Amino acid sequence: MHVCKQCNYFAKSNCNYKIHLKSKKHITLTEIYNKDSNEIISLPQEVSKFICENCNSSYVYKRNLTRHQKTCTKTYDFKPLSNYELELLLKILQIKNLQLK
Repeated sequence: MHVCKQCNYFAKSNCNYKIHLKSKKHITLTEIYNKDSNEIISLPQEVSKFICENCNSSYVYKRNLTRHQKTCTKTYDFKPLSNYELELLLKILQIKNLQLK
């Protein structure tokens, strides 16, 4: 199995991996990866410009978004968190952050 860590891409065959290495996604991420001292950054917003209104998935090409919308059934109903819930969440994250250090 071939793995591209920058793109989080897995290929079973060497042929598919070589195709991936020439892809626009890989080239863009590799440039970002090399510039920022080995930190991986997601695709720039200008590259992923087509976004599904139902599930918030992003796509580089409109045809991919159109194909996705034919089968997308996800809808997210976000409700705002109360101040108590936000404070509780903040405390939990701070504790986890301390544990990681």
